[in-house]
Amino acid sequence: TQELSTTKLNIQNQDPDNPIIGQATIQPNQTQIQINTQAVNENTAVIAAFSQQPKNIFLWVEKNYDQDAQKYTGFTIKINQPLTKPIEIKWWLVEK
Repeated sequence: TQELSTTKLNIQNQDPDNPIIGQATIQPNQTQIQINTQAVNENTAVIAAFSQQPKNIFLWVEKNYDQDAQKYTGFTIKINQPLTKPIEIKWWLVEK
């Protein structure tokens, strides 16, 4: 087992069409937002968190798989109920 200890980690998207880190905003009265990136595969863990935690709201992530093309096309971040204000979510991809 190897360890990495750091006080700061900078991650840059090398391919703007296939980001591995980013942020998204779910708009008022919506319950989801789709993130398009081919950086997702069967071994990818999607880490997502609210920038500011809203009360009584939780989120989950579903990977999007195109059966016809036989590939992942990204993921969708969902929340359990719509809000009256936009909510920002930060996300990043980690290979398992």
